[in-house]
Amino acid sequence: MPPTPDRKSGELPKICHQQTITLHPGDLGHLDKFRQDLAYLSPSWRGTYSTIRAMTEGLTAVSRATLST
Repeated sequence: MPPTPDRKSGELPKICHQQTITLHPGDLGHLDKFRQDLAYLSPSWRGTYSTIRAMTEGLTAVSRATLST
């Protein structure tokens, strides 16, 4: 359910305006499995996700090439 504007001021909640939010283990309840423990674009994040990204891009290219022939 998307956030709704405040009835008096018409403004959206603060979370819609701020640049980042911090979530701690357990904050998301059953959705906690989607929480990312590595800080976005940190050296650890890059080391982990650059490999995954490269593999995904490669598989996408192969599937497109296969479908277009």
